[in-house]
Amino acid sequence: MTLDLLCIRPLIACACISLCAVLGAPMPDAAAKTLTLRVLSYNVNDLPWPLRKKAKKQMKYIGNDLARRHQEGTAPDIVLLQEAFTDRSKKLIKNANYPYVVKGPGRRKDQGSVAQRNGKIRLKAENRGTKSKAYVGSGLYVLSRYPIVDTKYELFGHYCTGGDCMANKAIILVRVQLPGMKTPIDIITSHMDANSKAKGSPKKRLRAHRKQTLIIKGFLDRFNGRRSAIFAGDLNVKNDDRYANFVETLALVNAGQLCIETPARCETGANATPQSLWRSTNDQHFLIEGNDYRIQPVFMERNYDQLFAGKHLSDHLGFEAVYKVTPKR
Repeated sequence: MTLDLLCIRPLIACACISLCAVLGAPMPDAAAKTLTLRVLSYNVNDLPWPLRKKAKKQMKYIGNDLARRHQEGTAPDIVLLQEAFTDRSKKLIKNANYPYVVKGPGRRKDQGSVAQRNGKIRLKAENRGTKSKAYVGSGLYVLSRYPIVDTKYELFGHYCTGGDCMANKAIILVRVQLPGMKTPIDIITSHMDANSKAKGSPKKRLRAHRKQTLIIKGFLDRFNGRRSAIFAGDLNVKNDDRYANFVETLALVNAGQLCIETPARCETGANATPQSLWRSTNDQHFLIEGNDYRIQPVFMERNYDQLFAGKHLSDHLGFEAVYKVTPKR
């Protein structure tokens, strides 16, 4: 038996790794690693006065609870916050004590397409000089246990209806370096236009949501490039027309639906039903099936439903999911 034949035999290739390396032969692939990633998406309803007058205690409770969970080893690795508009949310984030924090665009950011890399912000030339008239910022934050190595976002601008135009709504993509993995993973969040009768006619509301969906598609085409990703947030897609257009336009897989339909591989916890995970909720978890990771939901729940000081923490529940992340060969 020659040395070359020995090095290519799969059953005993591990015995000749060093010899193959010396002779320049291909190294056998290492076994694929799998990492468990816990992601919480939560619209905390921290609206500015007078829309929500008293929420200091509730925001403090959420931050302290995340800190408690850190100590217990049960905290989410990634937290995606929506409607985190006021200083109460800043206190929440401080108390939660995550080492990496990305804040979404504020109210004065120029409308249009924005990419942020290494702290430098670049705007498309055709959008320069267009100033935001929003009353508050995007209300988006990303908290991470692991390093965030890149951040990109895009604003929805004037594609909005009613009171939603008071916020400088956007989509954010963060690239997170997972431990032991060579390739960072994309985590995406947004808070899209609501579907309230008070915000305009049904036709106008649907048009605004579809415009935002097209903005997201262009953003993902430029910055995600079909990398594997988790896309979660308050996406306001409970309406059938909105949902179908959103999923088809962006070629997304509904992670909640996948969990419900594969019970042998995905467990469910508190408040988890088909309605609360994908059929009848604006809070959603989606997956982008890319070429670098296989992402499989293994646990889902809707949490933070408790009362504190006699009041609900938010008008939304948290949507927490655990994913098994495995590199593709």
